[in-house]
Amino acid sequence: HEIRTPMNAVIGMTELLLDTNVTDTQREYLRMVRESGDALMTLINDILDFSKIEAGKLELEPQVFEVREALGDIMKFMGIRAHTRGLELAFHILPDVPEFLTGDVGRLRQVLVNLVGNAIKFTEEGEVVLEVRLGEAGVTGEQTELHLCVTDTGIGIPPEKRESIFHEFEQADSSTTRRYGGTGLGLAITSRLVRLMGGDIWVESQLGEGSQFHFNVLMGNVDPATVVRQEPRPVVVADTRVLAVDDNATNLRILEEMLSNWDMEPIVAGGANEAIGILRDAELSGNPIQLVISDVNMPDVNGYSLAEWIRSEEMLADTPIIMLTSGGRPGDASLRERFAIKCHLMKPVKQSELFDAVITVLGVNAAEKVLPAPERTDVRPLGIGPLRVLLAEDNLVNQRLARGVLEKLGHSITIAGTGIQAIETWENNSFDLILMDIQMPEMDGLEATAEIRRREQPTDAHIRIIAMTAHAMKGDRERCLEAGMDDYLAKPIRTQELSEKLLHWFDSGASAGTASHAGGSVANPCASGHGVGRIDWTQVRCAVNGNESLLRDVVQTLLDDLPRLLRETREAIHAGDAEQLGRAAHSLKGSLLFLSVSPLYQAVESLEMHAQLGDVGDAAGRWSVIENQIDDVHRQLVIYLSRE
Repeated sequence: HEIRTPMNAVIGMTELLLDTNVTDTQREYLRMVRESGDALMTLINDILDFSKIEAGKLELEPQVFEVREALGDIMKFMGIRAHTRGLELAFHILPDVPEFLTGDVGRLRQVLVNLVGNAIKFTEEGEVVLEVRLGEAGVTGEQTELHLCVTDTGIGIPPEKRESIFHEFEQADSSTTRRYGGTGLGLAITSRLVRLMGGDIWVESQLGEGSQFHFNVLMGNVDPATVVRQEPRPVVVADTRVLAVDDNATNLRILEEMLSNWDMEPIVAGGANEAIGILRDAELSGNPIQLVISDVNMPDVNGYSLAEWIRSEEMLADTPIIMLTSGGRPGDASLRERFAIKCHLMKPVKQSELFDAVITVLGVNAAEKVLPAPERTDVRPLGIGPLRVLLAEDNLVNQRLARGVLEKLGHSITIAGTGIQAIETWENNSFDLILMDIQMPEMDGLEATAEIRRREQPTDAHIRIIAMTAHAMKGDRERCLEAGMDDYLAKPIRTQELSEKLLHWFDSGASAGTASHAGGSVANPCASGHGVGRIDWTQVRCAVNGNESLLRDVVQTLLDDLPRLLRETREAIHAGDAEQLGRAAHSLKGSLLFLSVSPLYQAVESLEMHAQLGDVGDAAGRWSVIENQIDDVHRQLVIYLSRE
């Protein structure tokens, strides 16, 4: 903290200076200062991680996790970075890898983010692929050895450097640092984390052709008795003839294996022209294709052009289409509507996402997923099965908290960051419940709810929507119900309160009533009360139902996101932009709400309200007071994470 705080001040003041009237030469110098400061902060963070490992103070925190979901989330996170560089990113988990294991998924994420991030950074064109299979030891009585391999088509590594790159402050050569940046600590930290997880790491590489980073880790097995299993999944998609279209051979192989595992009959095509031939032949033979899954970005003829052709053919016009895309482009939404594409998925695609999309477009009901049993028998209210929940929330801290609470209750969760994304995600998938934040960018929760209700009108459908808001203002409940919401929940989300809401709406034994009132709740030790000046850890722990692992994750997320939140607020104040300041202050306020620090929360809320009124005259003065309080909160959070 003593190093980071002055460095953050240097970087922040440099940002402010860049917004002033400086000469071109001064601007160039300031940019160099800022870039050097950012590089130094990265180095500081790496050194702190490395020193903690070297001192033996880093302990693993094992927990039960769903292998394909957890690794899929990591790869989805890296997808944007790969797609902005024009690269294909894919992952392949072999069928014999267990569904659930026990391990430190946070540290596994750190290893993969580093290896996949490096692969993306050092690859100019082609692909980056993660493959996960059983290691040589396989599955034993209490442990499973996993073998993970990250393959790229990048610059490669000279033979004499393949060992030294795992040493601290080492890279392939000095020109690598000059061209690509980096501290030379990432792989050193990665190799030590792998050893902590009982494994080893090595690299195979061909200069100019690419690299393969292999590592093994030991994970604990999950006792089948502790896994809550629903009825076996009905074979609702078996024998369905599916055409998978992608110009990337790796993606095509992974798609084919997924579809085969569900007893479907996949046929693959390496491009749209080949797909057209297959569709015609299948129709003429009297054994037509029943579903098309196509990539959007393909040479010559793209996925939308293929969809247009399918819709123009009388015998094929009703064929369901799922579109896979590497990123949104202007006009994509209108094209999907024009060609009646019911589902589109962002690559890389998780197995669960694809299955949900398949059963949605084929018009069958999904069976519930297999979920790990709750650690406590009273976690999930009696009478409520696992729910599929769509969370519409733009704040990263609130996302992490809500995900942790819902997963603790045994439910699955999908996240949308804006009202528009929430509508699209709801329309393309099947959910039992939407938790809808009121204030979001692009379209707020009230507008999104009203639009969902409008689209439901032609049918008898009615999805439950529960509003989430940071504070109960007079009239909020009425506005939520008027927009079509079913209920109302105050943030931060607390396990006990959310359980009561779910029990009210989804327990078959509970009476179906109208939306519960925001007021009139019975006092309890987790009631929303704020400490004065310091973090109220009792309230914070209540919010996560005493789940210390989740609490550490949320605190780390807040610490990671805090520099961005502060920078955006400072930039808005300096620019005198009231609208931008209102948005930035709202995001900051949403992250701080979880901590139960009343004076700081109220100060940021005041800053937001003044900005919404167009008053930014005294924003700099108010911000100076807020920054001092945030510095104290930051120190408390760092101290908490440093405790073993």
